[in-house]
Amino acid sequence: KLNLGDSTFAFLRYNVYADEMEYLQDKNLQVIENVSQLDYVYVDGRVFCYKTYKFRNSFRQGYLERLAVGDYTLYLKYDVDFERRKEARSSYEKPIPDRFIEKTPVWYCSIKDGTIKNFDTDNSSLEEIFRDDYPEIKRMYGRPGRWHEQG
Repeated sequence: KLNLGDSTFAFLRYNVYADEMEYLQDKNLQVIENVSQLDYVYVDGRVFCYKTYKFRNSFRQGYLERLAVGDYTLYLKYDVDFERRKEARSSYEKPIPDRFIEKTPVWYCSIKDGTIKNFDTDNSSLEEIFRDDYPEIKRMYGRPGRWHEQG
């Protein structure tokens, strides 16, 4: 287990498929098990928080990348699908190995430390959520559907 005092330093890897933070301890891969004690973790200069969030009509828990903090806190949730290998059906085809397919990240927002909810990145949804601040957000970040590609 990772000792989580005031702050702890460890090399972490985010396993998107299992939604877990992993680290090496004595050459063995370990998983952070006491996630309720985490405020946040840094992975490659990015900040991840283990949070309860609302996706559609149900509450879930998992790691979200925190992008901005203030009156509005923006998060991204990453996900992948696992696709099993496919054998070649003939000598003209090549087999396809097991692989992970990256899904489009899902955007989340909490307003003034409220419930973290997912939202669409089309302009009308963003304008409704951010109301007065939307013109400034659009000016700073450009086209919303491409925000996760910046940085």
